[in-house]
Amino acid sequence: MQNSVDGKAKNVTIKITGNSVTILDDGMGMAVKDLKQARQLGISYKSPTENVGFRRIGVYSGFGICNRLAITTKKAGESKARFLEWRFGEMKELLQTERDAQAPRTSLTRLLSKYSHFWQEDDQIDRHYTLVLLEELSNAHIGQLADHERLRDYLLHNLPIDFAEHFPYKDLINSQLESHVPGYNAIRVKLITDFASPEVIVKPNIPNLSEPSLGIISTTDGKPVAYYWACYHEKGGLLPEDYKNYRGLVYKVKGFTIGDRERLREYFPTASGTLYYWCTGEIYVIDDNVIPNAARNDFEVSSEKLQLEAAVGDTLRKLNARVERFRERNNADKEFEKAQNYLNEVENKITSFPPDQCKKVHDELVKNFLSLPKKLSKTKLDSTTAQEIIRRMETLRDRLRQMIDQPDKSTTQPKVNKPSPADPAPPTPRPSLKPESSTIKPTPVALRSAGQNAPLLDDPTQNKVPPETSEQNTTLRSQSTKTIQQIFEQSGLDIGGNCTQLLKIIDAALSSVLAKEIYARVLDDLEARLEYEMTGEVESEDE
Repeated sequence: MQNSVDGKAKNVTIKITGNSVTILDDGMGMAVKDLKQARQLGISYKSPTENVGFRRIGVYSGFGICNRLAITTKKAGESKARFLEWRFGEMKELLQTERDAQAPRTSLTRLLSKYSHFWQEDDQIDRHYTLVLLEELSNAHIGQLADHERLRDYLLHNLPIDFAEHFPYKDLINSQLESHVPGYNAIRVKLITDFASPEVIVKPNIPNLSEPSLGIISTTDGKPVAYYWACYHEKGGLLPEDYKNYRGLVYKVKGFTIGDRERLREYFPTASGTLYYWCTGEIYVIDDNVIPNAARNDFEVSSEKLQLEAAVGDTLRKLNARVERFRERNNADKEFEKAQNYLNEVENKITSFPPDQCKKVHDELVKNFLSLPKKLSKTKLDSTTAQEIIRRMETLRDRLRQMIDQPDKSTTQPKVNKPSPADPAPPTPRPSLKPESSTIKPTPVALRSAGQNAPLLDDPTQNKVPPETSEQNTTLRSQSTKTIQQIFEQSGLDIGGNCTQLLKIIDAALSSVLAKEIYARVLDDLEARLEYEMTGEVESEDE
């Protein structure tokens, strides 16, 4: 399989049946010189930087596993298929006979010459591949290979397995790894055994992952030591249980996993390290001086290892901070959503609440939602929507308190009006501010202290009009759904860009400081003034 990766294969099929194993890949194939080299023991011309297999034992690792090993291979554009066979069973029988008889041992050169065989055959089909066949495996080895789940985990752990086809960031991550990690080559493995249904082994398509953070990890002097990619769970919380084996990040060297996914948790200090399990990713070591130990559970002790760990630590602490910011935004969004649902439910039932229920809901409202203003800067909701939820919450709180203090009047209170974000209510017609025979220019609104729920002061210079009744005022103001932006838009003025944003900010500021009745009258006054400026109906200040 390592040789398949080195041969730039993209697809590998493993078939385990009876006591034999075949491995077929669609790699570049092997030339004559490659097969001759494969017969040599203890010699490798592969680059440790570029290739996975470079330990000089090659196919002889099969000596203790099977009695016969055969390779069939063909390079693209060539007309010959080539074959190389080792009869390891006969080698072992001869060596055992010589050992039992305490006879002189046959030389290695003689063994290789006698029990390995090379030949070629015509193959005009334009294809390239390598097929490795291991026959007559021992029962012990077949028993290990019979554990399908363990075999899948072993392949995922020890080879550069590709992502699932529908993983949205597959091409992005692979292209970056191919550009920055020498020898990186992701493969798909089809596993066929007598013990389970055929399976294509790929890294799973974990749902709801964020766009990946990825990049080079360098020392303080700019030396690249690793390349990483990482995603976090956009639904918030740990990766789902079905993907628990992918929680956290892991070191990789030429596709092999070094250690496990727990070792890098220390670089996520927030929330006792739990944000680490919101993430998944890989760190590919590209510094050739950082050498895995024999057990592949750590790196050999060296100054380069310390430099790698320091650089990785800095990168992952930044990732931790990014996930923490996401968590805060996510929590704020959930709080606003929860508040909106709660308001919808209570506002529809409030007229039927007895005093004890009012007290219970009031206390629950204060306990759960009065921290919302502190989360305005963290939510992804637009400012107007978030402010409206807070305004509704405060109005409901005040109404509940009134129903507690004046239980006899609670059932006669007007129902709280809540505008629908998707379909805002049309503006409520206002009573005329002037007699039919004349027009009156609106005058500035005089207010008492913003902290008091005071009525508007009459302007003694203004022509008197029949006052609205208290009931009319209450109904008019409670039904007001306009905003400053809407009033300007309806006036015909051309606004947009920064002006629109500024009007939203001013509207949010006024609505959070002024009592609701005063806020509604301010909007009425503004609308009347705009109407005068745009139409010129009012003749003079005196009138």
